Amino acid sequence: MGESKYEISQTAYVKLVLHALKHKTSTVNAILTGRLKQSPGSSKDNSNDNTEAMEIIDVIPLSHAQLGLLPTLEIAITQVCQQFFFVVNK
Repeated sequence: MGESKYEISQTAYVKLVLHALKHKTSTVNAILTGRLKQSPGSSKDNSNDNTEAMEIIDVIPLSHAQLGLLPTLEIAITQVCQQFFFVVNK
């Protein structure tokens, strides 16, 4: 098993930190959006070459409470997915 690598964009990092600082006493739930990034010299055929990294591009803050988290989280994720697919297919 290889080591997992993550890269986070400056925009995503700043959003995470500022949102957490704004809501210091609450839990902040968010969706991280990104893509799988490969190094220029890597190929999909070489399974031993572990040059892939998850690139986190943006963050979508969702809620600040833990009470009744599952139903609220499901609705929020559904709304984000619908909005994302609407923008992509536009």
